[in-house]
Amino acid sequence: MAIPNEVIEFFKGDLGKTMLVKGEPGTGKTIFALTLLKELYGSNNGIYLSTRVDNTKLYADFPWISKVIPPKHIIDATQSEFEPVTARDNVDMDYFINTLKYSDRPSFLGNIYRMCDEFEVAVVVIDSWDAVLTQTGELENKEDLETLITDISSKANIDFILVTEYTFQDKLDYLVDSVITMQRGEIGGRALRTLSVDKLRGVRRERPSYLFSLEGGIFNSLEPFNFAYPSEHKRFEPINDTPSYFSSGSEDLDNVLDGGYPLGSFVFLDVGKDVPQDAFMNVLMQTVANFMHQENPVVMFPTGEVSPKAMKANSYLYGFEDKLNELMNFIEFTYLPDEVGFEAEEYIRTIEPGDLMADVTEWQKLWNKLKEDTGNPVLNTVGFDVFDYIYKSKDEILKLMSILARSTADASSLTIALGRDSTENINKYLADISNIHIKLEALSGSIVLYGVKPRTELYYLGIDVSAGYPRLTLEPIV
Repeated sequence: MAIPNEVIEFFKGDLGKTMLVKGEPGTGKTIFALTLLKELYGSNNGIYLSTRVDNTKLYADFPWISKVIPPKHIIDATQSEFEPVTARDNVDMDYFINTLKYSDRPSFLGNIYRMCDEFEVAVVVIDSWDAVLTQTGELENKEDLETLITDISSKANIDFILVTEYTFQDKLDYLVDSVITMQRGEIGGRALRTLSVDKLRGVRRERPSYLFSLEGGIFNSLEPFNFAYPSEHKRFEPINDTPSYFSSGSEDLDNVLDGGYPLGSFVFLDVGKDVPQDAFMNVLMQTVANFMHQENPVVMFPTGEVSPKAMKANSYLYGFEDKLNELMNFIEFTYLPDEVGFEAEEYIRTIEPGDLMADVTEWQKLWNKLKEDTGNPVLNTVGFDVFDYIYKSKDEILKLMSILARSTADASSLTIALGRDSTENINKYLADISNIHIKLEALSGSIVLYGVKPRTELYYLGIDVSAGYPRLTLEPIV
């Protein structure tokens, strides 16, 4: 979605509303205001008053607005002493430079009235309000002009969107009907932006904040993660492995990793706090399904949240239920209470935990048998939260990781280790020994993914089910 739903809802109904858009330079205020103008008012009933850059530069920086906002509705209020450029190469449109000159409060308000009447506009975006206050000499007495603007808005039935670079709370925050704050942040050394809905008079806020992207010079708020099942189920279409790489099962993730998982990789899927099971499991299941549909076997030591029933449900969702008994060993430890039984299914291997190194020997027999029976490489998935619960010796768990990494490399197979926020100490070692380290985090309800090894940019994670099965999608966050 481009603009958050509650912001759109706020502007519905009667005109005469005011919105303050706050944020430091570079937080996306201009793109947000232009996108809002496009979404709400179309091309002929809004004007964008720019005090910082002329309209030729706006069209050059954001080419998409040439198709939705006529040039006469982009008002050059820069107060430049130079004549504006009247044409611009490689932009398919005729330029009409509309300028607004003002030096004090009466000339500014008079010109605003004239333009609103001439264009019959429903909304005025002023970017930036700080520059207007400076140019009119009202900086010291700004409360008077700000009160006048809000009064004009309600009396003339015109929506005003004021863009400002101050971030502190001021009197204007109380005068306007809504306040939006744009902020920059970072995660893992990667830049991100958030929009906070601080005030929406008369409208219930759905969420206090939104993660957003400016990919392609367009504002796009990123929806919270919500897994939906396909309306019509179809079999998962695998992506063929190559001589050098196992596909992750997602074309987008393969592209992020420059080809997929190299043969012999030990992958650490580092799952952050508040990431829902449907999110990280669907990342993992992309690879599981891709292996199974290529007749490659899978040994799964699940995380604590994943039961045999859940695994069977996923096999139907991804269309490999007919291969489950033949190609999968789903390991269940017999540490549950006596009244909790296990399903008598061929794909389930029940193991009574004992000495960890002795157990590893038994597990290796399972891996070797699957490899011998199929002649194909084996995918191992390991939920280390369960190992941390069952085996109390951290030294032996660390030793197990080393054995897994070495045997995976020797066999040119693939191991994916899952670590949760509950296994912080183990995660540090997994990060060290892995040759691919992928991080998942929940931010403002959205799920983001980025590579630590190899280093990648930040991506918004989605699940597309339009093909009849889940397919992981990754959108760059710019």
